[in-house]
Amino acid sequence: MKNTAKRNVLVSSLLAICLCVSLIAGATFALFTSDSQVNIAVNSGKVSVVASAENFNMTHLNNTNVGAENSYTVEENTVSFSNIVPGDKLTFDIRVHNDSTVLVKYRTIIACESDDGLFAGLKITIGESTYDGRTAVDKYNTLNVGSDDQIINVSIELPEDAGNAYQDKSCKIIYKVEAVQGNAEVDDVDNTVFAIYNASDLVSFANQLETGRLASTITSAQLVNDIDMSGVTYSAPALKRAFTFDGNGKVIKNLSSSTNNYFAGLFDNVAATVTIKSLTIDTATWSAPLDDVDGSSCLGAGLVGYLDAGKELTFENVTVKNSALKGKYLGGLVGFADGSAKIVVNDCDVS
Repeated sequence: MKNTAKRNVLVSSLLAICLCVSLIAGATFALFTSDSQVNIAVNSGKVSVVASAENFNMTHLNNTNVGAENSYTVEENTVSFSNIVPGDKLTFDIRVHNDSTVLVKYRTIIACESDDGLFAGLKITIGESTYDGRTAVDKYNTLNVGSDDQIINVSIELPEDAGNAYQDKSCKIIYKVEAVQGNAEVDDVDNTVFAIYNASDLVSFANQLETGRLASTITSAQLVNDIDMSGVTYSAPALKRAFTFDGNGKVIKNLSSSTNNYFAGLFDNVAATVTIKSLTIDTATWSAPLDDVDGSSCLGAGLVGYLDAGKELTFENVTVKNSALKGKYLGGLVGFADGSAKIVVNDCDVS
């Protein structure tokens, strides 16, 4: 009896183990299965806005015929208007085409990239505006996919009364379109800042300042690029209103300023509260006369030729190097300062 009882217990244990294994196996085979997939295709969008020139027409004074060398050519997106004489006029259209597959933001930029004296004699209109040589940067506009092309009329003319000063001269004007995707964050034009992209812009800034044509809403100027003033005629202006000239960490090279009057420099005279900052002047030549003019002894040359009485001029992170100065009163930063003027200098270097 004892042996039988032990056997029965053992058999029961084995059956229980087998039953568990059977249930596990049965559970595995009882799963319902099904296969399904979703294919995801990703294509990047294309941002493409293109400017091209077309519909050229050239006219001459009194509709006279001229030689073939007096003409224009179009090659690799460059329009060359060659051997023009007074009375010549070229008109054409700029077509702006949106070839993008996504919404885009775009702006146009017009710049006088180089000039050795011809630009001042030209009469240039782009759209309905007269182009004055300063780099013109439009505000960003939005273009939808499939938008109609935009047509801008352009006219370039050397007027009939242009004098001999414009003989054997040249200039280069560029028109370009910049585009970004529609959801990009962009910095738009700040109408309180005179942006200086190139040598022509610096000359335009000085001329507008000196003649009083600089808009009263403009409170500062800022360099966008390094600028080489080699071969460029620069007339130093007077700065008579509160202003900031921001070099933006850029360099002005080979700036030449001379005068038969009193002062020479980037500015000949400062008569306001002015800050000049983050600027490097490299290889400048500033020359003021050594002899008195009209009995005056204030003949200064420097980054600023003369600082007026009671005014404050601040220099921040300004460097002047490799430069030549000539005059009765000289200074890398200021040539002559009235005794009651105030000059603040922070982190500057003159060598």
